[in-house]
Amino acid sequence: MKFIDTSYLVSLPILIALLLFLIAIIIPCALRFKKTTRALQKSETDLKIAAMAFKSYEAIMVTDADTNIIRINPSFTRLTGYTETEIIGKTPKILNSGKHDALFFKNIWDALNSKGKWGGEIWNRRKNGDIYPEWQTISAIQNEQGKVTHYISFFTDITELKKAEKEIEKLAFYDSLTGLPNRRLLHERLKHELNIAARYNRAGILFFLDLDRFKHINDSLGHSIGDLLLIETAQRLQSLLRNTDTAVRLGGDEFVILVSAQDGIHNDLLKQSNIIAEKIINEINRPFSINGHQLFISASIGITLYTGIDETVETLLKRADTAMYQAKEAGRNTFRFYQQSMQDVVDTRLHIEKNLRKAIVNSEFTIHYQPQLSASNQIVGAEALIRWQNSELGTVSPVNFIPIAEETGLIISIGQWVVESVCEQIQLFEKQGISIPHIAVNISAKQFHQADFVSNLIHTVYEQNVKPDKIMLEITEGVFLGNLEEAIDKMNALKENGFNFSIDDFGTGYSSLTYLKRLPFDQLKIDQSFVRGLVDDKTDAAIVKAIVVMAKSMDLNLIAEGVETTQHLDYLSGFGCHYYQGYYFSKPLTAKKIVEYVKNHSII
Repeated sequence: MKFIDTSYLVSLPILIALLLFLIAIIIPCALRFKKTTRALQKSETDLKIAAMAFKSYEAIMVTDADTNIIRINPSFTRLTGYTETEIIGKTPKILNSGKHDALFFKNIWDALNSKGKWGGEIWNRRKNGDIYPEWQTISAIQNEQGKVTHYISFFTDITELKKAEKEIEKLAFYDSLTGLPNRRLLHERLKHELNIAARYNRAGILFFLDLDRFKHINDSLGHSIGDLLLIETAQRLQSLLRNTDTAVRLGGDEFVILVSAQDGIHNDLLKQSNIIAEKIINEINRPFSINGHQLFISASIGITLYTGIDETVETLLKRADTAMYQAKEAGRNTFRFYQQSMQDVVDTRLHIEKNLRKAIVNSEFTIHYQPQLSASNQIVGAEALIRWQNSELGTVSPVNFIPIAEETGLIISIGQWVVESVCEQIQLFEKQGISIPHIAVNISAKQFHQADFVSNLIHTVYEQNVKPDKIMLEITEGVFLGNLEEAIDKMNALKENGFNFSIDDFGTGYSSLTYLKRLPFDQLKIDQSFVRGLVDDKTDAAIVKAIVVMAKSMDLNLIAEGVETTQHLDYLSGFGCHYYQGYYFSKPLTAKKIVEYVKNHSII
């Protein structure tokens, strides 16, 4: 048996111990090397990411804890104009626009100190001096001990975004044609003014403005001329106002002027309203020179005051609109203040209109007939006068419902019903042996201007087997205004078919001998307003006398309405008037009553 060398056995533990010692040293070093390698690789990756980030579209600026700039990226130079050489070592104050106060920057520092970050809009200045808006975020960088070591800022130019916002706001709140605020912005501003007025016990003024005759200009000269006229009107209105007041285009040719709430007593505001309204009217009355056309328009203005107490935007606009229509009715080119009585008139009108639409269907209309007589007391005709009895409104005067029927267009169907009813009644009169030479029927301008008026009228009388000369068509001068040639053509066509014409209310409108000369009238009717003042007013007497002389020279027969007294009759017969109509002879009668009247009259 061979024995192991004892010296080897002695050195073996030493070798093992040495090996273990080496392992104990090498493994931690290897681990630390591996960790360091990984850290270096991560740092390299982070550096690459940071380098890529610095190449981003956003401008980046890094400062030390004392806000000295130590690093920027290329986008910073592109955005501000400052190169790295020019900006390193400077503070961000070099970019200050001067548009922000100390409080603005205090709020930024408060956010950085409390939250470690801030973000928002800020105005900065480029190297060339241009001021621009930017969106900026700032973050505070802290070390392991929580101490701020750096600040890093990212920002982008938002000029185009702000332009887009302004454009969106402009589209939403401003009229695209005139550049004035629109209805939506008016609602916001007026709501604000109402709150201010109520809170501080103030009052303001609201004007509602509508251009007179604008539609005529727009239709005759074209929309391009009309648009230019509206643009210049807007400019003129703005020139009259203070910075605190607002001119608004509601749409079409309607404008509103809002005078901001202010301290002052009621009478002072009324005086101020008068002054402003007169300035507006004078400014609008100045001639407009548009593309070689010299144009003249006027304005009707409604005015209301506001205090903000129990008032809404809708209420105020309704009041001013009501007052504006009162100005229209007063002759245009003027202004009127809102009163509750005005609103009552509007509410009544709407109520009448609602019921008027049902009246024909419900057979609420009837025809009354007022006799027309000659100087020798012979019945020469009768006028058909519509009457309305409503279950809710009671008896409604034609003075109240005919203008509403005209405005709404209901007069067309009502007028057709009258013609048909009169034709039916003429047939009944003949069957009863009642002889009335003709029945006068009032024709409205709207009815006359219908394209099928002539053919429809001819068809109606022939269908009911009524001779056309049994109907006297009464038309006013309003029929001829604006289109004389159309009136001539239609009247001539009807004359050829046997109809006769009477011009009603002569002398109360735009009376012109041209009409009488060119149009085929048979009769001229002297308005009752002249007859009423015949005895006591020398001017009315002179006018009536002149009308009589003129009518005779043109071979027109004459009839005077509104004859109520013996004196009226004596004056008119003395002037040479032919026929008469009025309460002196008879009030308007139902069909049954006029039959009795004619029968009794024939016995006398």
